[in-house]
Amino acid sequence: MKKKTLRLRKTVIASCLLTALTAAVVCSGIFIFFFCRQISNDAQQSLQEEARYIAQAVQRQGMAYLTGLGQMPTRVTWIDRDGTVLYDTSVSSDRLENHAAREEVAEALRSGAGESTRYSGTLQEITLNYALRLPDGTVVRLSQSRQSTLSTLRSILPLAVLSLLAVAALATLLALRTSKQIVRPINRMDPVAPDGGAVYEELKPLVDRIQAQN
Repeated sequence: MKKKTLRLRKTVIASCLLTALTAAVVCSGIFIFFFCRQISNDAQQSLQEEARYIAQAVQRQGMAYLTGLGQMPTRVTWIDRDGTVLYDTSVSSDRLENHAAREEVAEALRSGAGESTRYSGTLQEITLNYALRLPDGTVVRLSQSRQSTLSTLRSILPLAVLSLLAVAALATLLALRTSKQIVRPINRMDPVAPDGGAVYEELKPLVDRIQAQN
């Protein structure tokens, strides 16, 4: 009987641990997916709001506003109607090729606004681009780089591993306690008079079988 109850305890512990870890992994995956998606949406929305503000300033002040921007995390590019770069906050405009074929610029020239996302495998970064067409036909484009989803996952991986280890430890403790409660009535059962003690409903078939055999 002791060997059987020991086997039962191991089965209960393994089942509880597997269930807890599976639930933790699934929940973590769902959380990370929505977390990365929310970060991307927030970054895109922030870029669009910044682009509208800068576009209005360029419309009023032109080149004077752009040259006064100085260094900033968001790259601002002013593009003529034919795609020629008039000004760029990061690179000298004469070093840049024609931007008419860029996805976000072409879309802005056609419909008034355009956006695109480009991934750099070397830097493992994603560049968000948003362009707005001004009333004079020129285009103001903003570009902002952020970590790729893979880089984000790598940064939170240690915390995720620690969380899974904590879940595993807690699940093991709970499983040990639960397994003791499950096998306690079995260990206390009298084989001669199995129905003499208090047993839970799930043990009733076993008790009836032992009685029948007796």
